[in-house]
Parts: sequence; structure tokens; C-alpha cells
Amino acid sequence: MEKELKIEIPKGYEIDKEKSTFEKIVFKKIDNRPKTWEEYCELTKGNTSNYANSTTLMVCKDRFNGAYNEFSTKERAEQFIAIGKLMQLRDYWVKGYKTTEEEYVIYITCQGNLRVTTLQNKFMKKLTFPTEEMANDFIKCFSGLIKTAYMR
Repeated sequence: MEKELKIEIPKGYEIDKEKSTFEKIVFKKIDNRPKTWEEYCELTKGNTSNYANSTTLMVCKDRFNGAYNEFSTKERAEQFIAIGKLMQLRDYWVKGYKTTEEEYVIYITCQGNLRVTTLQNKFMKKLTFPTEEMANDFIKCFSGLIKTAYMR
């Protein structure tokens, strides 16, 4: 008498051949996160893309080519534009100032509020300013742009 057992592999998983035995099948999550830009481009090739240039957003159906300014959602394209604008505005505001030990960084709280604090982590240099007053003035002028750029 012959018996057959069909195993249905859950979506997003594969059989872990190293940990599985004849009596026990072990599943592991498939790690399909791209490790390079090229891998990302290959995984998303042909998807709908949202193309961002200096001020315009365009939706291109089945056209993802792997350009730095193509995004899977309109929101990401808008963030890209906002980040570029903020970087240029910040550089313009601080030109002529020398970097000091104490810099002030703009951050967004979990509740979505904008705050200024002294820079604790030198790796977090995004929107940094030489004075707290300048950072707060920047928020007053560009709070909408900062909130758009903030990755949700």
C-alpha cells in the first residue's frame, strides 16, 4: 500500500533543507530583501513607478527602470522632492557658519510634532543648525516640507 503526503508551503516561506529531516519539515522565511541597488531594480522591474523630477510627479505604468528618482508610491516620490529641497534650504541657511561642538537638530516625535534638540549622535546629521533659534525659525518656515519628507 502506497501513501502520499502533500506539503503545502506557506506563502513567504521555503523548506529549510539544513534543518529539515524526513520526519520533520522546517520552514524558514524567504529573505527577498535586495542587498544591492541592482537586486532592487531586478525585483521591481516592470512595476508601476512614480517618477519625480524637480517639481513634477508622473505615474508611469509598467515602466520601472531602476532610476534613482523612480518610486513605487506617489508618497515616496513626494518625500524625495521634499528631502532634496530641505537639504538645499538647510545648506543655504547655514552657509557662512562654522560647525561647532553643539549643533541643533530638528526631529519629529512619535506624535508627529517637530522639535529641536542638541545633536547627541554625530551620525544623525540631517537637519542640523548652529543655533537653536535658527533651527526653530527653519521649522516655522518649512514645517510642511519637513513633515512631507519624514518617512512614515
